[in-house]
Amino acid sequence: MKPPMSIMFEMRSLANLFRRKIGSIGVDVDNNVTMMHGWIIDYLLEHEEEEIMQRDLELALSMRRSSVSRALRLMEKNEMIEREPVDYDARLKRIRLTDKAAKARIVVAEDSEKIEQEMIKNIPQEELDVFLKVISKMKENLK
Repeated sequence: MKPPMSIMFEMRSLANLFRRKIGSIGVDVDNNVTMMHGWIIDYLLEHEEEEIMQRDLELALSMRRSSVSRALRLMEKNEMIEREPVDYDARLKRIRLTDKAAKARIVVAEDSEKIEQEMIKNIPQEELDVFLKVISKMKENLK
């Protein structure tokens, strides 16, 4: 008899497969750009008119402070971002992209598109729409 499907088990299994897949791609010529860097770059580009701080990235990407901090340190070391102090709070630093980040974004975007197409092949659009709606509701439930 087959055990009942557990949503948590299935999501964990999918997350592991996804992590393995993105771990094998998404590096630029210097081998210093991860898929997470690509997501951060994309977020910063979408919000370039705003003052984005580390906490904004943590919330927007649903990531832990330590993960974002580690990613930003590496991105700063590799000259993809700059951190600038803001006038109103000496503890806060605005995150800005450099020109080098644009090159990295292209590589990561191409790899992201390949993975996304591989993940959704043979799945009708209607099923993808339902999946995205359910995932969105689950995320809200867990917040």
